[in-house]
Amino acid sequence: MCRLTAHRTTYRQLNLQDRRHELKVELEIQLNDIVSDEKSKFLSMTPTKIEAFAEKWRADLTSGTMEKRKAVFRQVIESAEFDGEALKIVPSYRSIAGVNMASPRGFEPLLPP
Repeated sequence: MCRLTAHRTTYRQLNLQDRRHELKVELEIQLNDIVSDEKSKFLSMTPTKIEAFAEKWRADLTSGTMEKRKAVFRQVIESAEFDGEALKIVPSYRSIAGVNMASPRGFEPLLPP
């Protein structure tokens, strides 16, 4: 009876590992598709479009209302820390890259080793 239970557990672990691998491969394919789509959008940007975008932001920062300036900074800055001597600014990758970045662990469950 104990051998049968141990065999079922091992079989279940192997099935879960196989399923995890399949999901990982699926997600890598989806991520590659997203990255290639975003890359093509980025590469299709012309200097004229980039200059127009930069000019709009420049105008919003120099002549916009205080609320407009705050909105611009909220879009490009994730966080800012001032320790009395240095200012550390962390950019917002969502607005820069145009995509949400996944956490390093992603959604995968933490299975025991």
